[in-house]
Amino acid sequence: MVSWGRAFFLALKALVYAILWYILGFIFIGAGVFLSRFSLIPLTPYGIRRPSFPSDFTVIVGIILIIIGTIIIIFGATASLIKVAVDEAESRRPPYAPPPPRY
Repeated sequence: MVSWGRAFFLALKALVYAILWYILGFIFIGAGVFLSRFSLIPLTPYGIRRPSFPSDFTVIVGIILIIIGTIIIIFGATASLIKVAVDEAESRRPPYAPPPPRY
């Protein structure tokens, strides 16, 4: 059975890994928001945006970056929790001893 101290240490370890994934994901999301937001600024005095290919392309790239950042956060945080749990289970398992040979 795992002690409370060990459990909290492992939770902290998983949290640190998850924070690293959150930082990486938010970098992608921030780049996506930056590309999407500044390409949607109205170009005419009346608040109507003139359609143009580079502007529409950057909006699409921005949305794709936001989706990629979200996926990185979700999978990274989940994978970090699984990694810490599996590493702990692996360290508690007794070493494998092959069965004795049959004669």
